[in-house]
Amino acid sequence: MEKFRNALDDGGLRDLRWKGIKYTWSNGHGDETFIKERLDRAVANIEWRIGFDEVQVETVLAWCSDHLPILLSCSRGWKDNRRYKRFFRYEMCWDKDEDCGKVIERAWKYQSGGVQNKLISCRQALCHWSKEADEKRSGTIKELTDKLKILKETEGPEKITEIKLISGRLSTLLDQENVWWKQRANSHWLQQGDRNTKYFHACATQRRKKNTIVEIENAQGQLMKEKADIDEAFMGCFSELFTTTHPSIREIEECISSTDSRINEDMRGELERDFSF
Repeated sequence: MEKFRNALDDGGLRDLRWKGIKYTWSNGHGDETFIKERLDRAVANIEWRIGFDEVQVETVLAWCSDHLPILLSCSRGWKDNRRYKRFFRYEMCWDKDEDCGKVIERAWKYQSGGVQNKLISCRQALCHWSKEADEKRSGTIKELTDKLKILKETEGPEKITEIKLISGRLSTLLDQENVWWKQRANSHWLQQGDRNTKYFHACATQRRKKNTIVEIENAQGQLMKEKADIDEAFMGCFSELFTTTHPSIREIEECISSTDSRINEDMRGELERDFSF
């Protein structure tokens, strides 16, 4: 068994996620000697998982064997056709772009309303700017990479200055891409010098898979698989969760009486002072 595990490690093979019945084999005994195990698994390396976006391993029923078969479903370049509203998140890589601050400053001054309206204005401006900036950065990276390749093929003393200049610009752009992938990989293992590696692609891909809700059980114990039913189950759960029972003031005070205050007078004063940009 140890040699088998070593073979998996040598090949960089990892167990794929599965659904359905947990155990794939049992000895069929009807007494205290009954044993069941998950003997059958589907494994893959990082390159394979990057190549196939959507993978699902399911244990299916069998009537004429003590082993349950496992079914591997996968598709290359799979995309979820369901459209979801994306939440706005500030990208860490924007910190490395000097235009980001200018975009925020212009959007903040342009909107004459309150703080909420100014924040909405900044969000819209950043979304529009980032889309154009991403396209421009990708094009520039390709252009500089092609140019650097040509210079390297004919490298000589007279081209060193230009090579260093292009390499510096390319390094800055790749650092931005690197931060972008790091944020999506949600990993703190980024080492100096790593750039857009397969590991972080795999982390981001795996994170996206983990965030995909294939099915969910509603309050009645029914399994919902359609998007509309899943949405309804979530709405029902949180509507009930945040529906008030109209507690009295006395009940509220009793509830919070045992809660320690963490905000002192200095902190309260800092929170209540006038906001300025």
